[in-house]
Amino acid sequence: MKLNELESQDFINKFTETIVEKSKNSKQKEEKYTIHYKKSNYLANVNIDELIFVANNSYHLWLLVYKYMLENSSTQERKFYITSDFIDWNLNVTTIQQNMPYSIPLNMANYREFVLLIENDNTTMEEIVDEVVDNFFNNKIFYAKKF
Repeated sequence: MKLNELESQDFINKFTETIVEKSKNSKQKEEKYTIHYKKSNYLANVNIDELIFVANNSYHLWLLVYKYMLENSSTQERKFYITSDFIDWNLNVTTIQQNMPYSIPLNMANYREFVLLIENDNTTMEEIVDEVVDNFFNNKIFYAKKF
């Protein structure tokens, strides 16, 4: 089945499975990272300037920040249920309510934005994951950098 034919939750499930695999199979070098939000130092009621994420690679970092944002989101427009055990590299996410505002970066796994990355029928989920993770280091609104 083509990526653009997947239901939104199936697409997100495939995305998270792929990024978990890439985090597990990529070079493992522990590094420290910080995240930044152009609009404020506070996100999810926490001063993000005080957070330092320790990750084995950029995919692992994306997952750690995603997990953190899901667990610390106080918005009422969305509900996330997440179970995670990074020792076994499991990440299961169920998103309730798909019509979320674009202005809040808490929804890092945004189906509507991911689908826009599909260039043609040959686009793979690995390419989507790479684009999303690369963008996490190269945008000017919500981004990561090495500490």
